[in-house]
Amino acid sequence: MRTESVMNVGPVADVADWIPLAARIGYAAKGVVYTLIGLFAARAAVGIGGGVESSEGVLVTILHQPFGRILLAVMALGLACYAFWRFVQAIKNPEGSGDGDLQEWFQRAYALGSGLLHTSLVLGAVGLVVGSGGPGGSSTESKTAELMSQPFGRWLVGGVGLVVLTIAIRQFYRAYKASFRKKMRLHEMSAKARTWFERTARWALTARGLVFSVIGGLLVMAALKVDPSQAAGFKEAMRTLESAAYGVYLFGFTAFGLLFYGLFQFAKAKYRTIQA
Repeated sequence: MRTESVMNVGPVADVADWIPLAARIGYAAKGVVYTLIGLFAARAAVGIGGGVESSEGVLVTILHQPFGRILLAVMALGLACYAFWRFVQAIKNPEGSGDGDLQEWFQRAYALGSGLLHTSLVLGAVGLVVGSGGPGGSSTESKTAELMSQPFGRWLVGGVGLVVLTIAIRQFYRAYKASFRKKMRLHEMSAKARTWFERTARWALTARGLVFSVIGGLLVMAALKVDPSQAAGFKEAMRTLESAAYGVYLFGFTAFGLLFYGLFQFAKAKYRTIQA
């Protein structure tokens, strides 16, 4: 027993100690991004100005604020912490999601994709800080056209669309089952706070599922029609929701849901159980 306790100290233990801190910083940084996205969208929904912004647009907005480069550098560090945590989840599966089954590998793949996505945001933020450019400037349509020009490109675009639709279904499932509660220390919240947390988290995940449903559906449509112009990113997906039947209500529901998703990330930064 004495030998075992000695073996648990050292560089490996030190790294493990830093992982939960990095994860919490990452969740907080993601919370900032989504809260700003939600605020911009909510302002547009209630008609007091502004418009829909994507994650990349939020980074540019931060840059234009007083001390913008410093704030953006801090954001880049926070998002890098989140990407690191997602890579840890993808490679090591420290929380034991699944048991070597399909669910585990889906969770690993999802974490890997999230890590890569947030790494691209980090690189974009760093580019803005050092003045060498910003987040990817090409549109979803041009990216889809480039992918479609590759061998089997049509099938690749359709496959990406199906993956995005799968992510949307996962968001709806998490909202319906409230599975997010399993990894939250809800006992540390008051009864009233816990009730509001669960309600807004369900709303947030449903709204995110709606956005992913539109993006994935339009990607599949682009593949079927071999028409890259059918593809849509975040901003186009929000406009599609706004132009749908009862679009004003649907857009408003989604806008405030994205705001709540940002608050959901702040709650995870404080209350989520994190196993390194």
